[in-house]
Amino acid sequence: MKGVEPNESGHTRTEGVEIKTTRKAGGAVDTHGARNQWLAVFVYNIDNETQPARERKAMTFTEIYLGQVTIEDFRRNPRGELGTRTATLHREGILKLRQNWIYKDLATP
Repeated sequence: MKGVEPNESGHTRTEGVEIKTTRKAGGAVDTHGARNQWLAVFVYNIDNETQPARERKAMTFTEIYLGQVTIEDFRRNPRGELGTRTATLHREGILKLRQNWIYKDLATP
């Protein structure tokens, strides 16, 4: 958002929504840093095994979460020598996000 943050530094933004996708049920994902933000997580299911490929089922969303999280909701993950710093919602943080579900496919285990 032009003109909102000092020096247009995207990594410090507080406006907008960080959007993540995962195939892991429950919506736990890594982010590039703990911050006060809105977080949207889309959990999806994809058939990448059926052959021939043209017979595969379409990708489907099984869960969608949208919640406001704070720095205190994250745990920091160790950074390897070549890795980038990441943060993940801790147990209470992910429970907080899950309370703000938008969609759950109840037919999916």
